[in-house]
Amino acid sequence: MIFGGCGVLLGLALQRFLKEPERGAADLADLAAGEVPHKHVRMPFAEFARVILGRPTARLPMAAFLCQNFMAMVLFTWMPTFLYEKFHLNPAMAGLTATLYIQTASLIGSVAGG
Repeated sequence: MIFGGCGVLLGLALQRFLKEPERGAADLADLAAGEVPHKHVRMPFAEFARVILGRPTARLPMAAFLCQNFMAMVLFTWMPTFLYEKFHLNPAMAGLTATLYIQTASLIGSVAGG
């Protein structure tokens, strides 16, 4: 509730104080500087995918996020069942225990690690 409220306040402040320039203002500034305006051409999806997937700077973060999401899926689906069966916790306590500690560590790690 606190973070949601802070997000709403931030959104209202940004809406009030952050002004978007008129559409086409940057193109008019380029014309005033003597530059030739360029046309925006849509890149076909196959070419876009080839360009993006051809770069290690794109592939490596995708692989890292894939591994992180796989680990989270394993923890959040397997861990409650393991705690329920091995330690005979009721399902609510098993679910809480399986998620509380990892989420608390993630929260502290995000704040401490930047």
